Amino acid sequence: MAELAALLSVPVGVAGALVADLRDAGWVTTQRPKELTDDTVVSVALLRRVRERLRNVNVS
Repeated sequence: MAELAALLSVPVGVAGALVADLRDAGWVTTQRPKELTDDTVVSVALLRRVRERLRNVNVS
């Protein structure tokens, strides 16, 4: 949701509501996030990508 909100330049809650409406109308499908456990491996590349995306979020 955060990435979609950033791309649309809307608050995360608005992006979530839009996706929920699209899902309810049958236009998109959604999946639950994967569970993170103690043995989940998070790569440095993923963390860098998240950091870069967060830097690009326009907070106003």
